[in-house]
Amino acid sequence: MNDILLILKAIGVMGLYFVLFFLAGCLYSEKVHQNRLMNVLLTGFFTYFSAFHLMALPMKLLHVKLHILSISWMAAAAVMALFVLTVRRRVWIRVLAETFSRTRKEETGSTKGWTAFLLAFGIFITLLLGINYNHVSDYDAGYYIGLPMSSVYSDTIELMDPYSGQMLDEPNPYYRLNTFTIHSAVVWQITKLSPITEEKFTMTMTLCVLFILCLYKTGGQLFPGERKKAVLFTWFSLLALMFSYSLSGVSHYFAYRAYEGKAITAYLLMTAVFCSFLSVYREKEAGFGWRCLFLCGLCGICFCNTAVLVVPVLTGALLVPLVLYRRSGKILLSLILVLLPSVFWILASFL
Repeated sequence: MNDILLILKAIGVMGLYFVLFFLAGCLYSEKVHQNRLMNVLLTGFFTYFSAFHLMALPMKLLHVKLHILSISWMAAAAVMALFVLTVRRRVWIRVLAETFSRTRKEETGSTKGWTAFLLAFGIFITLLLGINYNHVSDYDAGYYIGLPMSSVYSDTIELMDPYSGQMLDEPNPYYRLNTFTIHSAVVWQITKLSPITEEKFTMTMTLCVLFILCLYKTGGQLFPGERKKAVLFTWFSLLALMFSYSLSGVSHYFAYRAYEGKAITAYLLMTAVFCSFLSVYREKEAGFGWRCLFLCGLCGICFCNTAVLVVPVLTGALLVPLVLYRRSGKILLSLILVLLPSVFWILASFL
């Protein structure tokens, strides 16, 4: 009975995540998300962790107690939710209405049923990885699970060594600018869902769903107006990652370490950057593309130090040729703006 309640709580927290992502995505104008649920969830995810990082990092560096961060974050999330549900109610109602209306119109003829197949396949992969992670995924568990548990135990923000139990004068300098593990500790204090369950089950499944959405949107950009091809692109991409194992490659991180910060950088952030580039290139959803690129640079350091280099390098590699091809000063200015967060975090890492 306790196991069933734990599973229900883990799924409930996952549902809470998506509600918060949805509400955070509704903070933006229609020009950014175009009343598309997928756009709202993706921008909402990056906005959620950008906001958490900007709140948690100063508290971490100032040695603020963990429970103060938890209370502050819960209050901020509540205020944001109340604001969107009331002041921005027309936005989220319109997003849901137009998404379901668009889905009914598109589910006709040769495309009928492809969404259901994609959903079923996505659920299968998500559950497979959710089970897999509880058996064979202990890479870096001392950091991603041990650190938030020791933070909860000591009511500090990463000031207790998870291996020795000794109190530290400062957080580990290598992870000084990362805050993803702190989020797990905050969730534990608010919901009483332990980090090992939150990381290996709830967060893993949440990230898998987001990754599938991101792949599907990328397929939609590569094959505009052809849902069947977009679904097949998603399927084959997932199968390639599941069955083309390479140690420390994207397939390895997705299949075995999806909840780790370096893995999120490898499979989710990089896919999101490419998807955002396609949105900018096709111009129809340029607002979504530029906003996502900016948010990827802003929240990347939350997950992993590598993101401060990988995100701007990939962004530049994709967009500099576009600037030269179109000879557009507007695109060049936008590129400079979306690279500013990454430049800031690179400079901050030397302080």
